[in-house]
Amino acid sequence: MNEPNRFETVSEDGSRVGLKPGWFIGMGIVLIILGIVACIDAFSVTLASTMVLGIVVMAGGIVQLIQGIVHFHSGQRGHWANLLIGCFVLFAGLVLCVEPIAGSQVLTAIMAGLLMLGGFSRIFWSVGMRQNLPDWWVGALSGAVTLVVGCLLYWYLPWSGLFFLGTLIAIELLMAGISSLMFGLGLKRIQKEWF
Repeated sequence: MNEPNRFETVSEDGSRVGLKPGWFIGMGIVLIILGIVACIDAFSVTLASTMVLGIVVMAGGIVQLIQGIVHFHSGQRGHWANLLIGCFVLFAGLVLCVEPIAGSQVLTAIMAGLLMLGGFSRIFWSVGMRQNLPDWWVGALSGAVTLVVGCLLYWYLPWSGLFFLGTLIAIELLMAGISSLMFGLGLKRIQKEWF
């Protein structure tokens, strides 16, 4: 074929550099394996992710405290608010690290509430658009599914809080792995056709 390879670029020295399908295939396999491991032990992944989130939140609280201390004598109003917010954020991160089970349950409860709110809003929006959109029911059905998932998460608390975050991470790893693997295989097939 005379068509140029869309996946090739020219480097600074003028040589052709193409995407390497083996890297995408390898990364996809690794992500799929990690996703399977995360599915098998969603509880540990939930606790680990809650603790990592706690560390990130604590870092944000420390930065907020430092900002409040540095600008304490600047004469600006609200310097006490910076210090107070920094203390609260630091404390929230510390609680997530020290009590990851309770933290994951609180995060799951918040996520359940957000899912229920999102489901309700999607249903009302879709029903409101039924005069203008012939397939309005698809949005309403999507909202209903989201609402049911949120209700089930809330209904099964505290147990759902022990596995929900880990399961989400496992699903994300599996989807990213499958996507990377399929992209790499497709890239390999295209490169074979052109060369």
